[in-house]
Amino acid sequence: MRRILVQFDYTPDFAMIGISCHQRDYRMCWLLNNVLGSALVRDEDFEIHGKRGITRKFPMFSCQVEEDHVSYHLLANRSTDGFLMPELKNLDYLFLVRGPYREEDVDELEQRIRKAINVSSAFRIDPAEIKSAENLIFE
Repeated sequence: MRRILVQFDYTPDFAMIGISCHQRDYRMCWLLNNVLGSALVRDEDFEIHGKRGITRKFPMFSCQVEEDHVSYHLLANRSTDGFLMPELKNLDYLFLVRGPYREEDVDELEQRIRKAINVSSAFRIDPAEIKSAENLIFE
């Protein structure tokens, strides 16, 4: 049988902040809600269907910021079955900003997250430079 390989160019439409923090996911959500004044709530687990039929699930928290028309998503980078972003194994969480965001606003979010108690580090990541950023395609 003949195989057809379909390739596409993926241009990320979100900003990403990597967070290193050894708190549990619900505690990290609470911490970010206090620091950012957001309303992150538990969403359905983010699923990745990999090779050999293996499905990996990652805890996800989300909220909409109506006045800015953006959404925030907190994703755990680790699960019992592996990493969401294997290139970023040193990170515990990924904080995504989707929608028409301003770079200055994302920089301010990064600074506020970095200063939060129990956060070891937080820094911007360019999703275009990460091979596995395609894992983060979701509605």
